[in-house]
Amino acid sequence: MLPVMVTESGVLIIRLRADLDIAGRAAAAWAIDGFLAAHQSSPVVLELSDAPVSAAAVSTIVRAHRMCG
Repeated sequence: MLPVMVTESGVLIIRLRADLDIAGRAAAAWAIDGFLAAHQSSPVVLELSDAPVSAAAVSTIVRAHRMCG
């Protein structure tokens, strides 16, 4: 499960591991889809860890961006 926080102003913050691997990508995408569906009108921030960004993390970020659009 991804760490998630909603600020007092309604911003949904999802913490995503920047070094996400392919095996974790599907679970992360599924979780993000659920969060976005539950908070449809809220602004969303994806917060990355300090690790180098992996291809799987980039794919997950692009998917979340597309879902928000």
